[in-house]
Amino acid sequence: MTSTQRGRTLRISAAILLASGVASAATKTVDVGPGGALMFSPSTVSIHVGDTVKWVWMSGPHTTTRTQGAETWDSGIASAPNTFEHTFTQAGTFPYVCTIHQALGMTGAVVVQNASGATTTTVRTASTTSTSSLGAVPLSCDSVADCRAALTAALPAPDAATPGRDRTTARVLQRLDKRAGHKLDRVATTTGSRQKHVFNDAKSTLEHLRTAAEKAAAEGTLGVPVGPIDAAVTSLLTVAQP
Repeated sequence: MTSTQRGRTLRISAAILLASGVASAATKTVDVGPGGALMFSPSTVSIHVGDTVKWVWMSGPHTTTRTQGAETWDSGIASAPNTFEHTFTQAGTFPYVCTIHQALGMTGAVVVQNASGATTTTVRTASTTSTSSLGAVPLSCDSVADCRAALTAALPAPDAATPGRDRTTARVLQRLDKRAGHKLDRVATTTGSRQKHVFNDAKSTLEHLRTAAEKAAAEGTLGVPVGPIDAAVTSLLTVAQP
């Protein structure tokens, strides 16, 4: 084979690889316990088959663990500095937990898509139900309006809460939700340094809401799973940031 023929063969091979959609795998990072919070950030991450998720400990002790169904992993108990990686070979939605703080809502999920972008049937651990300590699979949303609606829907309703301490918790969380909503409305109408200041104010309120919900869950006065609340707050802070 002449050098010209070899060059032509290499060009054809490269074109075939590009046409088939072959691309290098990606790695996405998830912070574990940022700022000492009992959360994964982001709580829901979307990747493709063949990609890797890298968990980076910001505090501790925490774990990232999935022990049932497809795509199982367990980092073991660790504190910062520490990292753990898992490469995903199947499409689906894979919830996971911190085994130490699972009851306090420290949950996450990895959404794995095929190369075409389509996802397969969601795979859940056997213990994950709407009433378990894990809560529902963390919510994901891609607009401020959707995330605000998700947060409001995840909060307990005062009229349905019993006993009295649960109703008090529900009212406190609803007031914080409304306060954060008003501040987020102001974010959309400001610019520059003023917008950043208003967003930080809204962020502080949402973090206060998250902390209050986690405390209520630990005390048994929340009345609903804390996981969806945490997921909605995390998503809202992500999409609302200027």
